Amino acid sequence: SIRSLHDVIVFNNKMWVIGGDGIGGTKNDIWSSVDGISWVQETVAGAQFSPRSGHQLIQFNNKLYVIGGYTATGFKNDVWSSADGRTWTEETTSGSKFVPLYSHQAIVFNNVLYVTGGVVGFVTTDEIWSSTNGKDWTKQTKADFGTRGGHQAILFNNKICIIGGIDAAAVVKNDIWFSN
Repeated sequence: SIRSLHDVIVFNNKMWVIGGDGIGGTKNDIWSSVDGISWVQETVAGAQFSPRSGHQLIQFNNKLYVIGGYTATGFKNDVWSSADGRTWTEETTSGSKFVPLYSHQAIVFNNVLYVTGGVVGFVTTDEIWSSTNGKDWTKQTKADFGTRGGHQAILFNNKICIIGGIDAAAVVKNDIWFSN
């Protein structure tokens, strides 16, 4: 269906589309496809994490992870995992967690899962959090790239690359930052 602020990933030889805003409101439905033409609904809406948009979807430790986002009840800092895309477990029921956010980025580098930047209560943040298991999170030093939401994070030449986004003053950025 028509949607925005969803996330897409390739996992277990399938394309996956999870959540986002669309007709009827924010969604938490999960769809997969082996060819991009025929799609299978893997879970019924409401059977897993709450409907959300602006979340992150990433593969880590042979599982799919849904991280944060914006829901009808506000910003989220929950982390959910699934080995098959159908059965989901909340990873962050206790312990240190990053602040509730959306429009952030998640990236895996050297077997560590990182969450960078994002929007917290409609203000961008410069926080970086890391986890080696998806459950326990450690706050890193503040990002050299400053407050940032709506950016992209990729791996390039064995470094994390942060590209663009918007800062706390609502200035749209076209810069690129690298970290090893």
